[in-house]
Amino acid sequence: MGKYDDLEKIKTLLDQGILTPDEYKTQKQQIMNSAYSAQPPSTAANDAPSAGLSVLGFFFPFIGLIFFLVWQRDCPQKARSIGKGALINVLVSLSLCLLFFLLVIIFGIVGATATSSAPAVPLYPAAPVEVPSIETPSEVLPIELPAIEITPVELSPMDAMPLM
Repeated sequence: MGKYDDLEKIKTLLDQGILTPDEYKTQKQQIMNSAYSAQPPSTAANDAPSAGLSVLGFFFPFIGLIFFLVWQRDCPQKARSIGKGALINVLVSLSLCLLFFLLVIIFGIVGATATSSAPAVPLYPAAPVEVPSIETPSEVLPIELPAIEITPVELSPMDAMPLM
């Protein structure tokens, strides 16, 4: 039974004259201040650990976190299952990132020491190179384009109508 049902009961008692207005106010205040549960407590059949929820939490950790927070009070074993899956995903992801970071650093150091023992090759030419200058664009493109003749076309009013 919830707050709403209790409030209806004391209201009918007030309407029937069984309760005085002062008694109604005190009863109403007690009901409003009391801690009522909106959902029934979970049963053992409803709350059980689940491997499927762990897998769901592993592959979708954000969904796992949301379900963990929602089910934390009502279904603690289900919440623990899906939370473990999400936590395992986060730990595996962090360890793979750390491993990748360490491999990049190790191969970077190995690559730097391997190239430092190679003979030095100059990055620029020893003598200046002369670049020929091009004065006019005709020297670049010696192609002559044919002349194009444009003829006007007369349109009727039907040609100018938009298509629907």
